[in-house]
Amino acid sequence: MTAQKIKDFPEYYITPAGDVYSRNYHKTGRIKKLKHRLTIYGYYDVALYKDKIVKHKLVHRLVAEAFIPNPNNKKEINHKNGIKTDNRVQNLEWCSTQENIQHSYKVLKRKANKFWLGKYGKQNPHSKTTQQKKDGKVIAEYCSATEAAQVNNMNPSAICNCCRGISKSAGGYQWAYKK
Repeated sequence: MTAQKIKDFPEYYITPAGDVYSRNYHKTGRIKKLKHRLTIYGYYDVALYKDKIVKHKLVHRLVAEAFIPNPNNKKEINHKNGIKTDNRVQNLEWCSTQENIQHSYKVLKRKANKFWLGKYGKQNPHSKTTQQKKDGKVIAEYCSATEAAQVNNMNPSAICNCCRGISKSAGGYQWAYKK
C-alpha cells in the first residue's frame, strides 16, 4: 500500500502507518511530515488546512477512510490491540458501537464498574428520584426513571427526556426529577 490523498484535503497524504504529509507545506512546495497532537481522549489528531480554515482530523479515522473498505457503512473504528495511538492499518477495523463495546470487554478484558452493577433505584448512586404528575400535581414518586418506566410499561428514555425538558410529556403524564 502506498500513501493516499486525504479525502476533501487534496494537499495532504496519509500512509498505512498513520503518517500525514503536506505536499505543499506553507505554500512553499515542500513535502513535510506533520506532527500529531494527542487529544484529551488519548487519540492522535492532525491539523489540516483548506481555504485558510483549519480542521483537526483524527489520524485513525483518516487511515481507515483511506485504506479499509467499509461496505456495511459502520461508523466507528476499533483499535484491535486497544492502543489508541497505534494507527497502523492492520490495527484498525470498522465496527458498530455495540461491536466496539463488546471488543473492549471480551478481547481487552475491560472490567465493569462493580460498585453499581445490577443496582437499581435507591441502590444505584446515579439514580434520580422521578415524579409523575397529572395537571401539575404529583401522583407518584419513583426511585429512578427505570423503575417508573417498568411500572408504567414505558421506555425509560421517554421519561428522562421529559425530565430534562426535551419533551413535554411521556405516556400522557408530565415527569420531573425530584429536587
